Amino acid sequence: MVMLINFPNNFIIYDLEYTAWEGSKKRNWGNFSEHKEIIEIGAILVNHDFKEVGSFSKLIIPNKNPILSDYIVNLTGITNKMLSDKGVIFKQGYLEFLNFINKHANIAFAYGDDRNVLLANLKMNHMNHMNNNIILKNIRPYIEHQLNIFENSIDSSALNTYLGIKKTGNAHRAIDDCRAILNGLVYTNQYLETKD
Repeated sequence: MVMLINFPNNFIIYDLEYTAWEGSKKRNWGNFSEHKEIIEIGAILVNHDFKEVGSFSKLIIPNKNPILSDYIVNLTGITNKMLSDKGVIFKQGYLEFLNFINKHANIAFAYGDDRNVLLANLKMNHMNHMNNNIILKNIRPYIEHQLNIFENSIDSSALNTYLGIKKTGNAHRAIDDCRAILNGLVYTNQYLETKD
């Protein structure tokens, strides 16, 4: 029998979209002007039955590179007009995100290093505010291990395809990637239950 993560009754799955340029991932954002500035925060509240029961979504206007590259616009579908019409500054979006978590749970899972991206954005925005009551964990190694996914080979936006689930929403949009991560967790737990 495989050991399961002991999920609480309510937990958060969150995802970030951030600035990128052609080849920036390969360069690990190594060019002087490249920064992983958050442009969208998405989160869903999940209950003990692994059902989505609440959601949060916020567009964020980047500071250092306020004009999005064609690359990230094409990847995410987030446009400069969307940011100017509906975006907020990082501080506002981040604090609203913390409030969403605090209201419902004390643990939030991301599929990857989103916690480090949050910390980098706090530093970029001269903020020293990480709520110590909230636990941010990386669920990616768990999902990869349980579903036999080669390490770092499948992004959250590709989980539905990997699982054979009909595509819903938009890949590389934070809220839809949260739902893909939830699908991975649901599938993982169903798979493990059949192995008991």
